[in-house]
Amino acid sequence: MREFGGLRVDTCDWPIVLMEFPELRIADAQLQDALGYIEDLMRDSEKMHTRSFQITDLTRMRELAPPSQRQYGVEWMRRTLALQRTASVGGANVTPSPLLRGLITAINWFQTPAMPTVSVATRREALVAGIELLDAAHVPIPEELRMRIRFVRG
Repeated sequence: MREFGGLRVDTCDWPIVLMEFPELRIADAQLQDALGYIEDLMRDSEKMHTRSFQITDLTRMRELAPPSQRQYGVEWMRRTLALQRTASVGGANVTPSPLLRGLITAINWFQTPAMPTVSVATRREALVAGIELLDAAHVPIPEELRMRIRFVRG
């Protein structure tokens, strides 16, 4: 697991990549560093001819990301489109807030995700979606991960 000013990127459940945002805003540089790390993970996946599924968990967030970070996210998505297509099976955004799910949808209007992306209310829903897409793409999933999903709350 790596931390970028409270923003955590966790790969312990590979091929699931978890990016968990903190309650309060983070600096622009921290978001850029975290997305750089995720880009490195995708490049490694591409080299190893495997794919991952990214969960972006916004459950703890209490403040919206500033416009500079939303814009950077759109630019990053555009810049990494081809890489996402080869290194990812898709992703999920987790937030119990309908308002945040709406904001994510609006951001996706500016830049459509390269791979299937769902917005869900719980991490468990995101994990189930990830397992389904990884299975469909014939990506090996550790049996321990499959079993642990049964015990994830929400």
